[in-house]
Amino acid sequence: MEKTELAAIGKYVMRERQHLGCLRVRDGTITLERLYFHDEVRPVKGIAPRRSSVPKAELELATTLIERISGAWDPKRYEDTYREALLKIVRAKRKGKTISAPEPEEQERVPDLLEALQASVQAAQGRRRRSGRAKRPAGGKPSRKPAGRKRQAKR
Repeated sequence: MEKTELAAIGKYVMRERQHLGCLRVRDGTITLERLYFHDEVRPVKGIAPRRSSVPKAELELATTLIERISGAWDPKRYEDTYREALLKIVRAKRKGKTISAPEPEEQERVPDLLEALQASVQAAQGRRRRSGRAKRPAGGKPSRKPAGRKRQAKR
């Protein structure tokens, strides 16, 4: 396989389920990579976003951001934390410790964008009133309070 630079496609069974796989040689070792059967691949129709135009400035900003955070792939940066946590539990059970499920974490409330916008508008209106600006009535012109009468000087 290594000399011909070909890969083999085949079926295998793992965890009482049949899978599709690709056998290939990588660095002198035969590796198996899981593939998907055709009926497991979901069509993008219905989930793909509609075409839309992006302003040039936004596209340049996104490209700049991607270039800044891009780097060489280092698989050592990623660890299987689920597996490590599971092994920790298995080791504790082997030692005879009683394992209990942790209390579920209380999820933070996801902020509602509309509520946040309304709160922002209300806060801005409050600042305008406190700053002494007159609130505009429905007609669009600012309401004017009659000025206080000045005392006339006695002659």
